[in-house]
Amino acid sequence: MMPVSTSCSTDLAVLLERREGQVPFDKPWELRAFAIAVAACEAGEFAWGEFQEALTDAIRNWEAANPGFGPEQWNYYEHFVTALEVVLAQHRRLAADGLDDRARHILSTPPHKHHVARYDPITIDRAGI
Repeated sequence: MMPVSTSCSTDLAVLLERREGQVPFDKPWELRAFAIAVAACEAGEFAWGEFQEALTDAIRNWEAANPGFGPEQWNYYEHFVTALEVVLAQHRRLAADGLDDRARHILSTPPHKHHVARYDPITIDRAGI
């Protein structure tokens, strides 16, 4: 996968281009997290360099807290989401307590047995921001 440019002016189709033997996203939420990060950066919510630094810190902190981890414990996009939360919180676009409340609500809700994963692109409604 190609890196996102510093200015965040990207072509998502190029970024998501699959190369032989590579699958950039294992699950739909990973694609959505990536798309949200790119869209937020392109909207001027943060600089991509800030995100890269937060991602490096998230990975470094996780590895320090999990010595001797195995490949089954590693998930790049979990660190990616952590970094996204950090930069959005730093720019006051995300309230940590609101995120914690929402996470508790989601985790307390029984899973829906008829969910169908969608791989459609997402859109961000800027009117609500």
